[in-house]
Amino acid sequence: MAKVIVNSTSSMGRHAMLYAAAAVGVLVTVALVMLNGCGGSSATPAAQQPPPSGSPSVVVGATVTCTGDFFSDSTIPAVCHSATVTNCPNVSDLSLTYSYDTPASPKGTIVFLSGAGGTDDTGDADPAGFYFANGYEVIQIEWADEWEYTGGNDTNTSPANVRLAACRGATLLNFIFNTNNSTLYSGGGRCAEGSSAGSGAIAYALTFYGAGSYLDAVEMKSGPPLADFKQGCEEPPPPDPVTICPVGQFGCQLGGTQPWMLSPTYTGAASGVRNWTGDSTCAVPGTMTSAASEAAWLQESIVNDGTGSPTYSYPKTAMTAWLCQNLSEGNMCVGGQGGTPQNYCPNNSTSQGQIYYAKMTSGGNLPVASFNVYAVQNCDGPEGVSGPDPTVAAITVNGIPENGTIAIENDMLAQCVKH
Repeated sequence: MAKVIVNSTSSMGRHAMLYAAAAVGVLVTVALVMLNGCGGSSATPAAQQPPPSGSPSVVVGATVTCTGDFFSDSTIPAVCHSATVTNCPNVSDLSLTYSYDTPASPKGTIVFLSGAGGTDDTGDADPAGFYFANGYEVIQIEWADEWEYTGGNDTNTSPANVRLAACRGATLLNFIFNTNNSTLYSGGGRCAEGSSAGSGAIAYALTFYGAGSYLDAVEMKSGPPLADFKQGCEEPPPPDPVTICPVGQFGCQLGGTQPWMLSPTYTGAASGVRNWTGDSTCAVPGTMTSAASEAAWLQESIVNDGTGSPTYSYPKTAMTAWLCQNLSEGNMCVGGQGGTPQNYCPNNSTSQGQIYYAKMTSGGNLPVASFNVYAVQNCDGPEGVSGPDPTVAAITVNGIPENGTIAIENDMLAQCVKH
């Protein structure tokens, strides 16, 4: 499959460094603590304000100093603002900080949504710099608290429901792309890149909040791990693992490797999911979950069939997913999926992602826009599809599998155009 050849000098330099790092086996430690299955850690949220009446909207606050978490070009520095997403039904208002950096004559805008609760976007500074160097405005986001909480775990009375909480990210994307705010989007591709639970935020926006009507391209990295809370939480666990990219599934790109199987059950992520869903019985071994819990988990999932009026067809939106097939340090994992050390063992981000992508390609309603699900080998941790070690067997350069970071970034450049 042909990929874009990047001709920016700075971009070529960065990709060359990745090739060199992989060649000499350099170990890169990412300064993010991964929540196994959702891409970060989960903490008890601070109190949020109860939601006022009205339509969901974004209230922009003052300009603030950009932290080192955000990319900022040395010649055209980033600008940062505080803001608040307000009026999402049955959801507390939630503040955030966003940065934007705009090159001359941008080709489009790329928004990053990070893993876990979305409170730390340090890991997207490098890809933001790459896309900026290639002519795209880049926007990074850090929520003041984990976006998955509706308010049910703080002083409010809002019932916990991640699907309703996802109104926040969807409202923010709509604000960026559809309110004639030329500072944030002045034309060209309207695109988003999500990691782990951040890819879940994108999937919710597409499935329940109409983002498929305007997003031109999305890159979904290691997820969405929030596809089916019922399968992830129920005890006893589902008896059969999920087969990822079974033979004949539309869009799957295995590069000669074979389909693989993983359980959809949350392991290290379970504590965070219990908080987000407000149900302490999620994935507690040795118990039997109630029918009421299973119904509630299904209702707030991305793939929930019959509740919330989901849609799995996005004719305008090019979608590319990247799922870990194996880990570079996998031989050090004891106990298989969910084993120890967690960073060397697979988790359920891949199997949960498969549940979502299979839904998109079932029932004869195949995606109209570009749609690919890539198996990624040698992941740096259970969700590390980018970095110096990951490779993509289905994309080769001179017969050598492409580096994961380079494959993802080049795919975004190819797909992020106005449709």
